[in-house]
Amino acid sequence: MAALALAACTKVQVEEADRGDYLVVSLDIATGGASTKADTDTWGDYSPSEAAIAYENTIDRSSLQVLVYDANGNYIDRIEDFTWTQGSDTETYTLSGKLAKRDTTGGTTKYYTTNSGIEISGSTSYKLAVYANCDAVLNTASLADATSSLSYDFKASDFDYTAPVKYLPMWGVLKTEFDLSDEMAGESQNVGTIYLLRAVAKVHVYFLSTGTAKNFYDLGSASINYNNSKGYCMPLAAASVDATTDIYTEDAAASGLAGGYSFNPYAASATGFATDAINNEVIFYLPEYDNLSDATKASLLSIKLTNKSTGNVLNFDDAVEFINADGDKVNIIRNHVYNIAINSVAEGEDHLRFKVTIEDLTLEGEYYYEY
Repeated sequence: MAALALAACTKVQVEEADRGDYLVVSLDIATGGASTKADTDTWGDYSPSEAAIAYENTIDRSSLQVLVYDANGNYIDRIEDFTWTQGSDTETYTLSGKLAKRDTTGGTTKYYTTNSGIEISGSTSYKLAVYANCDAVLNTASLADATSSLSYDFKASDFDYTAPVKYLPMWGVLKTEFDLSDEMAGESQNVGTIYLLRAVAKVHVYFLSTGTAKNFYDLGSASINYNNSKGYCMPLAAASVDATTDIYTEDAAASGLAGGYSFNPYAASATGFATDAINNEVIFYLPEYDNLSDATKASLLSIKLTNKSTGNVLNFDDAVEFINADGDKVNIIRNHVYNIAINSVAEGEDHLRFKVTIEDLTLEGEYYYEY
């Protein structure tokens, strides 16, 4: 997640005669995260050093859905006919759309949702959830049930940032209330910012700028041996938090934390894949993966280098583990960046030295690992 710049609020562009007939909702959505650097372990305090590339912030408008739930996470309806305004950067957008129609029957004003006809109350809290780039169509399940029913199929070639077939699935939530006063009839009311979590992790392999390897070698490819062939669009904490930023960055049970979760691995695993380097770097994406339960299926990275002078190809098989600075294996978690910066090569000794940085709060840190 990258630095945040909020987009300005806009009003819905509906026919003037219709404006007073609807509850019009405006919300900002952001693929960047807050950067307060507070001493907690939630996404609200997550601030990685690596900025996202454009592909990682892209939203397919045709698949975007904004669903409305009651405070307990039960589905009510969806926001429709929204307009879309992009902010001054590639990380923020503003959406405005119709949620409920005004009814003045009997001399009292009430609002009923446009599809399900459920009455919206001005003194009640609701949750708005944004679904972006998810395979599934509109899902009327509760937030809790949707965590295990909204999945996406993963094939590495589909998520190639240079020629994407699909964009990264994202999800976010925010608890809010609506102003149903007469002066707000037909006006676009901004409920705040919903931060989106990407449902994948990013792996980035490259040469360390201060290292020696970049002078003598080219990066050919990187591959992984085990990864999930499916992933979930939503984290496990979807129904238990009031905002995306309240979700813990890690599996709360594994981290000894109480409350919300981020980790939501799909059960099935598949054989891995290889990705060729472009301009001496490899970038690929992964669904969340349980890297701890079965030691025989722990994810490992292999790296291929070519000596610039001799043309000799060096294969460093299963060279990189997903471990923290203490040497403990870690799960592959959504919206994390796993940086592998190649530092030096001792070709005669068949050694590859590299620096690994895991971008998160609970297990953050830089450390050297030698193959």
